[in-house]
Amino acid sequence: MKTLSIKAKLGLSLALLVVLAMGSSLSNTSSTTIARVLLGVAISGGAWWVFSARRGGRSRFSLPKRVNVIQRIGLSQRSGLLLVEIDSQPFVILHGDGFATLKRTRRQGTPRAIASPHEAAPQPNAPGVPS
Repeated sequence: MKTLSIKAKLGLSLALLVVLAMGSSLSNTSSTTIARVLLGVAISGGAWWVFSARRGGRSRFSLPKRVNVIQRIGLSQRSGLLLVEIDSQPFVILHGDGFATLKRTRRQGTPRAIASPHEAAPQPNAPGVPS
């Protein structure tokens, strides 16, 4: 944060005094009332600046990202492949000139579909089954 030099602070206070004197002479209000209004505006602006600087200029409330691009792969000059995550679900998008297809992918480590009970599971010592 950059601070003002002594010369700049004196110039600013002189300008405020000139505004105060001109405001009270041009209107029927007292210089005390104008000084109170200017002080209130300065305090409000300073408080706003401090709170916005502390938060980084952003709201503290933020929604989680719904779409996250994980990887981009260029297939040619006009087509590409994207691996994206939409609401925590992985998808592959193939896109190009005038088309786009979306395919849901399985996460690594998710179990495959369970075989039906009518399919016989291979036995480890059966002939033709590598061990």
